[in-house]
Amino acid sequence: MDFLFVVKNSVATLGRLLAEGRRSDKRARLVKASSATLAIKAAAAALSFAVGLVVARSLGAGGYGAYSFAMSWVVLLRVPALFGLDKLLVRNVAAYCAREQWGLLRGLLRWADSIALASSIILGFLVITVTSMVTEGASGEMVSALRLSLLLIPLTVLVSVRGAVLRGFHRVVLGQLPEELVKPCAFLVLVSIGSLVAADKLTVAITIWFQIVANGAALLVAASFLRPEIPPGVAESTMMFEVRSWLSAGGPLMLVGALQVASVQVPVILLGALADAEAVGLYAVAQRGAALINSILVAVSVPLAPMLASLHATGEGAKLQRVITVSTRVVLLAALPFALFLLLYGRWFLALFGPEFAGGAAMALTVLSVAELASVTMGSAALVLMMTGHERDAAVGYVYSVGLTSMLGTLLIPQAGVHGAAVAYAISLVVCKLSMVLRARQRLGLNATAFGRWAG
Repeated sequence: MDFLFVVKNSVATLGRLLAEGRRSDKRARLVKASSATLAIKAAAAALSFAVGLVVARSLGAGGYGAYSFAMSWVVLLRVPALFGLDKLLVRNVAAYCAREQWGLLRGLLRWADSIALASSIILGFLVITVTSMVTEGASGEMVSALRLSLLLIPLTVLVSVRGAVLRGFHRVVLGQLPEELVKPCAFLVLVSIGSLVAADKLTVAITIWFQIVANGAALLVAASFLRPEIPPGVAESTMMFEVRSWLSAGGPLMLVGALQVASVQVPVILLGALADAEAVGLYAVAQRGAALINSILVAVSVPLAPMLASLHATGEGAKLQRVITVSTRVVLLAALPFALFLLLYGRWFLALFGPEFAGGAAMALTVLSVAELASVTMGSAALVLMMTGHERDAAVGYVYSVGLTSMLGTLLIPQAGVHGAAVAYAISLVVCKLSMVLRARQRLGLNATAFGRWAG
């Protein structure tokens, strides 16, 4: 009875909060953009699941492991290659447009492309140079997949740059479409055709080439979206640069992003180095399943972020606590069915990807699902810290996560393989979230969990 009352009260309160957001035109536009973003994120999550299902069934555990190992490195290396440009461009493009500083805007766009390309090429050469050391003990298929996947880094970075510029021009939906929908749609079509036409001949290398083509298509679409949005005054202006300012802003943003990505990708990379391709494939599927529990929290964070920042800036602490508590409870309520399904029918879920996954990844899926449910219960503590100017505290939490995952993974993976990687990640995730919850309490007096209380 008490639980139903809490649920009813939380949903009703969230509805009132959204209604309050419609009282001004500016907030109405924010709600509209946020709703569209939520729809895009939901579609992207569905596409990601479909892509993982098709690729895993086509390549098998070993092939999917080699593919996942390579993609984990792409995701990880993309962060330093991007150098925080995805956040820097949104902020500075909007500011330069508001002040009509077309010379600085033109210079920033040119500088961003140059940095993205140069850093991608340098990172690619570095990875090729140290491949033998980084992948000691890994299979030849994983090494080959890693080297080929390096071609994806400049493409993914350039797509992200154009999406960030579009969002800086307040074209929020257009800025997300190439990366969130066009790329996965193109890849899903290509890999589906490949698996139907030549199922026995579909290899890891061909699958990565499909990714390269899909990213190229996304880049073309992003460029076509961006071209008509650039103000006329930009082309007529003389380029101006604030390189020192851009570099000083990009560094901290890159650090938080790198730690956030590394906290998720480290187990996959450690499995590739300390185990084999099959172990990587089994863990990657279990991780993909458990991520469904957290997907709602990720989607809600997009419209939640500006609301948190606005309430903190205006000093509305009580309302800020109410928004945090209500949103966390609603997300937990929505995530519970996913968690229960995976805990009760995990083997059936894994069998969708292939029979070898049902036996080898069931325990890992259970461990990861429990950890993700605990994470959802502790709410968006990292987002609360970052939206209130405490990025360093969030970074410290991710440092704990990466360090603990690396240490525990190194100890457990040689003994327990996939299950050891799952336990290492689960412990580090819970410790990371707990540290951020405590920091939010100490710094702001806010309870980021589903158990917070609000006045009134």
